[in-house]
Amino acid sequence: MIIKSARVKNFRLLKDVSLTLDKTTTLIVGRNNTGKTSFAEIFRSFLFFSGPNIRYEDFNQSCLVGFEEALSAYAANNSEESIRSLIPTVELELVIDYTSDKDDYGVLGDFIIDLDDNLFETMVLVSYQLKDGRIKDFFQFLDVTNRQKYFSELKDLINQHFEAVIYAIEPTNPENRVRLEFSKFKKLILSGLINAQRGLDDETHSERDVLGKSLGKIFNSANSPGASEEFKTQSEELNKVVKELQVKVDTDFQKSAQALLPSLSIFGYPGLQDPKLSAVTELNIKSLLESNTKVFYQGEDHFTLPETYNGLGRVVKI
Repeated sequence: MIIKSARVKNFRLLKDVSLTLDKTTTLIVGRNNTGKTSFAEIFRSFLFFSGPNIRYEDFNQSCLVGFEEALSAYAANNSEESIRSLIPTVELELVIDYTSDKDDYGVLGDFIIDLDDNLFETMVLVSYQLKDGRIKDFFQFLDVTNRQKYFSELKDLINQHFEAVIYAIEPTNPENRVRLEFSKFKKLILSGLINAQRGLDDETHSERDVLGKSLGKIFNSANSPGASEEFKTQSEELNKVVKELQVKVDTDFQKSAQALLPSLSIFGYPGLQDPKLSAVTELNIKSLLESNTKVFYQGEDHFTLPETYNGLGRVVKI
């Protein structure tokens, strides 16, 4: 059994791309940001050990307009079928040749739905799509007027109402398809990826936010005696903002945090007095930059991408 060809739709840099795979080895070569990693990552995303891991940022940016078209169709009370046809999906379509296993299908048996004794191919479609019966839930409160709010809400709605599903399709009759349990796909395809060992790599499922962590080092440099006046000024501005936040934390936030702490008296503390617990939250600017700051690449129309989604990340870090 071999994967004869693969088609990727609406995943990151790959809008709609088909590749024919060699029986033994297929080598993909190209410049940075041409979709090489995207092709490998769609297999990892659908075959992730804890379940399919696709998210809003994985959609090809050019397909997002489809959500607005579907929203307009929903507002016009179009049929559910016509609305669903406009909603973008992330797809991985595989054509599998099982000529060498025609007498022993194994786990592939569930994916063979044709009755042609002379056909030894089957098609598998993995799709990240809107769940059945969720069109109203998805669109009823969406509003494109405020673009930033719209994309923020769209991101949450995709995470909430989309799911990964799998279909077995008859190659000679694409209309004939059967939905299968996703676990069958994970048994059918075995994948393994070797990640580049570098500061900023393509390991997007355990992101390291290296550029964000580098901001802490930059801040330390800006506070050093040899730093330029411009850097020192920016550093002082950051310190000023954090001090203002600390004042807020020391009042309203601490009052709420204090209420979460138990009184030791209810545990029968043996001392003469109940040494009341208190909570103190201190903001450390270096820690904020290193642990709570992420760098995003700004796209068009409020669409942003995590730092690990850019093939030039290593160059940027250097």
